[in-house]
Amino acid sequence: MGDNAHLYGGARASEELTYFRREKPDWVDVGVGKPRYQALEELENVKAVKEGWPDISDTSKNPALRSKYNTFDDSMQAAEIPTGTVLYRVVDPSSSDNNICWMRKSEFDKLTSKNDWRRRFAVWKSWNENGEYVTYTVPPGQQLKVWEGRAGTQINQNAPEFSLEGGAVQIVLDPSQLKKEYTGPRQKTGWGYGDTTNDPVYPYLGLPKLENTHNWYEPKDKK
Repeated sequence: MGDNAHLYGGARASEELTYFRREKPDWVDVGVGKPRYQALEELENVKAVKEGWPDISDTSKNPALRSKYNTFDDSMQAAEIPTGTVLYRVVDPSSSDNNICWMRKSEFDKLTSKNDWRRRFAVWKSWNENGEYVTYTVPPGQQLKVWEGRAGTQINQNAPEFSLEGGAVQIVLDPSQLKKEYTGPRQKTGWGYGDTTNDPVYPYLGLPKLENTHNWYEPKDKK
């Protein structure tokens, strides 16, 4: 990734809002009354967590998974992904390959642009800049327990007049269940890295170099 500088946390989210107010992108809605895909406000299927599905409850020990039921609408269900299934994950150069958000190939193939991905999967710029993707093939002899359903409409926490529609079928999984050797090399989405020609919130200096290698997060206590 070279010497690319990043805007993290609140600073990056603040820059994103400045961008929206100056030049609202097509994938952001303003002043929508009732969300089209109302995000869940609580996890009802607690039983599935006890049966081995990823703990996306408010008390999850994994910060990445905690309360992530709120990224779904009421179509969310506990599902099992069979051996040999190929899952897709859209990433930016700083993203970890082994994170929680994925989709099936059928959903990935429907995407036509970065705008389409942001709107349908409800992904803020401050969460993921895009530009690349990775695949994961469920290993032999494994059934991958995941949560699957439509992405819920996301309301911007700092400026609730802005929202992202959602509606695409997403998958949330426990990254600890993934095996690095079944992850494919990074590839370009073909949509570019910035959201506009002169993206004012673009966090990289120059064009990122696609390394075709893994960016695999390893917890410090497992290194």
